[in-house]
Amino acid sequence: MKTAYRTVQAAAAAGLWALSVSTQAASPAYRAPQELCDQARSLGIMGSPHYQHQSGALWECSSVRKKLPQGEPASTSDVQYRVQGDQKKAQRLILELRMRSYRQPQGVLRAFSDTAGRLFQQLQEPVPEGLYDAITGPAEGVWDSGNYRAKLEKRFSKGAVYDLWLLLEPKRP
Repeated sequence: MKTAYRTVQAAAAAGLWALSVSTQAASPAYRAPQELCDQARSLGIMGSPHYQHQSGALWECSSVRKKLPQGEPASTSDVQYRVQGDQKKAQRLILELRMRSYRQPQGVLRAFSDTAGRLFQQLQEPVPEGLYDAITGPAEGVWDSGNYRAKLEKRFSKGAVYDLWLLLEPKRP
């Protein structure tokens, strides 16, 4: 009788564990890094074919840098997509703009915000209210979007030359 009870208990525990794992796996925030790397093409950016091991438990993939023809001087700004995490779970998605347009940068910022919108669409997440305005501002900020925390950072700022990073990190359950 005790053996049958333990068998039923073990089966119930295994069922709950499997349910929790399948729920996490189904959540967009728990996607495999390679799956997120592969979506670079749907963002209009050529991706790298494999998720690359960096060091220790950190893994990263990155797309090639895509030139943005808007702005002056033409084709000096570019965008890159990266995914960081471990072998099983992505921990950070980065969409990076290297702004090098000295005049008329609005076309470059609009192209970057369009790419950010496609990224949210691929993740099946709502675009946070005010994000597009912050990108075209450009103004730093932090937003919650469904399963992700989005952060816009302006880095290496030297007047019209700067890097603008959109960082997406899965929210902790």
